[in-house]
Amino acid sequence: MIKILCTFIAIANLSLLNAQDISFKLHGREIKKILLRDLVAENKSFDVTFFEPHESQNKIYQAIDLNLLLQKTYGADWMKNEEILFTCVDGYQPSVAMEKFSKFHGFLAYAEKDKKDFKVINVKQNKEVIDLAPLYLMWDNTKIKSVKHWPNPYQIVAVDLISFNDRYPKLAPPTNDKKVQRGFMHFRNYCITCHSINGQGGEKSVELNYPVNVTEYYREEWLEKWISNPTSIRFNAAMPEVVFEEDNKTRKEVIKEIIAYLKAMTAKKIKP
Repeated sequence: MIKILCTFIAIANLSLLNAQDISFKLHGREIKKILLRDLVAENKSFDVTFFEPHESQNKIYQAIDLNLLLQKTYGADWMKNEEILFTCVDGYQPSVAMEKFSKFHGFLAYAEKDKKDFKVINVKQNKEVIDLAPLYLMWDNTKIKSVKHWPNPYQIVAVDLISFNDRYPKLAPPTNDKKVQRGFMHFRNYCITCHSINGQGGEKSVELNYPVNVTEYYREEWLEKWISNPTSIRFNAAMPEVVFEEDNKTRKEVIKEIIAYLKAMTAKKIKP
């Protein structure tokens, strides 16, 4: 009786999963909605070996090539958009810069190969069991040296191609200076998850521009040292040491460009 009940529940859960709507949007406007089962049926599946960061081991997932799916859905010019915004079941909305998809193919996994459960155990957070369904963003990351800045949100129910200004209009620098623009990109890649500018961005740490810009109360040499190695200035600093992944650039160059962006924003203070 118990076995029959468990089988029934498993079938019911699979049916609910297959009935999940996946939405595709362009700058917030929905252009397509499709059931997960139809999405899987209409696109080629791949067995993707993925270094699972939650469990610190390689795992094999069944997945759809996201790059090919986006080209099919949005057309050949899909990469001209700046970012991809993912919406998850709980409302979490991580965005990924388009440049990452030009380096490696992303994949949307819908199952673990030869497994009924589509879950992982987060060994770093009290062995919490995480339900990944309906879709899980992953990369062919066995070829990526560091996975820290390659996001892999789970429970994805919507994909939206956006420009950064759609989401954060108060963060763009008031100049086209190339050094400042590079610093703006670094800030988006490494700082925005924790810090805000003009009230837009992360809420884990301090606002950096309004009403007083951080470069107005920190001397540049100390700000460089703080960004490079926070614990060298403050014992038990909450800010982690940032891992930069810029090609052919020294850590010091990247930090100077971030500071150039922060300095430029002194001319663009907007009350949150």
